[in-house]
Amino acid sequence: MSGKEQNASATKKLVLQLVKTKQPQTVEQLVELVQKESRLPKKEIMKHILELQNQGSLTFCEDKNFVRLSLGRYFSSTRSYWYWLVITLSILTDVSTFTIPENAIPLAYLRYTLGFLFIFLLPGYSIIKALFPTREVSTLIRVIISLTMSMTLVVLTGLVLNYTDWGITTSSVTLSLLVLTLILATVGIIREYIQTKREMPSK
Repeated sequence: MSGKEQNASATKKLVLQLVKTKQPQTVEQLVELVQKESRLPKKEIMKHILELQNQGSLTFCEDKNFVRLSLGRYFSSTRSYWYWLVITLSILTDVSTFTIPENAIPLAYLRYTLGFLFIFLLPGYSIIKALFPTREVSTLIRVIISLTMSMTLVVLTGLVLNYTDWGITTSSVTLSLLVLTLILATVGIIREYIQTKREMPSK
């Protein structure tokens, strides 16, 4: 790779990094941010930005030239923090369930805390995001609905497991809820991205 190609690649990485960390609302803001970091002329910066658009890494919208991340970049942006928080807590819950004995004080308290969140909050929150990915509701209402939906999902999971060879055990319920929560959360983050894209149509 020549020096010119290396510089172009470095500039494109800088552009994507600034989009993810600074979240500029217009192309002009993005160009200014890149120029501060690289001291490149605006014309050259715009050239690299347009190349990223053609590659599908960036999307420009009619509304004030809004800069939006591609789906892959959306997963690693700050907008998807809730998704990775749900995934992390769910996995930690399953790990603690199978590795921390109930009598291992004080580690058992961590297991109980994670278990409470896992059963009473995370499944319901995930299904809310899957059904209403971009709807703004108050924190209190979201928590109440999450609690209600979580209990419903737990009961339904138990009913389904009761008619399987696995039966209702700590392992079967924990693993089933983990898979269900991961699926719902993933559906939620994808629908959130699609809904945002629809609300701001691309050029």
